[in-house]
Amino acid sequence: MGWSKTMSSPKFSSNVNDIVELANYLMIKTDNLLLFVNGYRENLVDDINMNEDYENSDNLIRYVDDFPNSGSYWQERGEKFMLKIGTQNVVYADGHHKIYTSNHWVDDNLNKIQDDEDIRASKLKFATGMKGSLCAGNFAIPAAIGVITQGLVTGCVSCYHEPSCVTLDFPPNVDGYNKRYAAGKIGGKQLWDDIKSNKVGLKLDANGGITGKIDIVAHSMGYAYAQGMIDYLKQYLSSGSKFGRFYILMPENACSATTFDKTLFEEVWQYGSDEGLKNSVPWELDGVAPQCAVPGLKFGVLVGDKYGRIPNTNAPASKRNFTDAHTYFDWIFDLTKEGRVTKR
Repeated sequence: MGWSKTMSSPKFSSNVNDIVELANYLMIKTDNLLLFVNGYRENLVDDINMNEDYENSDNLIRYVDDFPNSGSYWQERGEKFMLKIGTQNVVYADGHHKIYTSNHWVDDNLNKIQDDEDIRASKLKFATGMKGSLCAGNFAIPAAIGVITQGLVTGCVSCYHEPSCVTLDFPPNVDGYNKRYAAGKIGGKQLWDDIKSNKVGLKLDANGGITGKIDIVAHSMGYAYAQGMIDYLKQYLSSGSKFGRFYILMPENACSATTFDKTLFEEVWQYGSDEGLKNSVPWELDGVAPQCAVPGLKFGVLVGDKYGRIPNTNAPASKRNFTDAHTYFDWIFDLTKEGRVTKR
């Protein structure tokens, strides 16, 4: 899912150290590419009473982090990835799809969800779960929650830290995942067309195969979309070439695809909470997009590993809850071992 549509376009920090790092970053000449793939572009809490979503991705490649009507998605988070990796050649793909492609899907009409009432029902389901989980976790409850649920959920029951009081939508919406994956293939073709036409600079061999490294950062719904892009683009990799690093942030329905070829990448890292803890500390899990594993990735990475899962236990305890576990990932940039974001 995503962040508020009211966010403005990102600005670089005025911190002296950041300015020096930015200056070094802008001086780097590279034929590599950094691809950001965003998730859901709406604030569910603010917009719960709206029987509408933004339209699904238009599958266009953008060169600034600024979407029609919704503004910036990545903001300082994207800025930090750019500075850490050092690639100035940056593009943005939009993985946003309507809420009926998420785990919060509600099919009131027993048909494919397409109408406004089903969209609102799905948003209400999310808000109801959020309140129940916040109650169980003893976190501050936004005053708006009682309003947006229109009295359907009132007050907190006395079940502090009881798993039975936490509502998490674990069953994956495979159809929704596949819809975003298929759209990602269209986005992948668009990116390839832009590379071929030199709208996007990327090193190619004499036969037109990709030799420059494409590093990918995907969040939430953007994971399925990025997978579609990857599966389209891989046919154009030069013989023996790989994609660069794949940073997978709090992916939604990561296990909906039964296979994942990690050998296509130099490194693959999945960050977020662990669905396996749903019977022990569910109030600390991601309630926006509960995370199962990308196939082939596991916790317990060793020194020298290039593929694995990094748990959000590295995040401050105050940020391990139903909503922050999905949207807060500054902790990633503080990692000093496997999974850290490094200069290319």
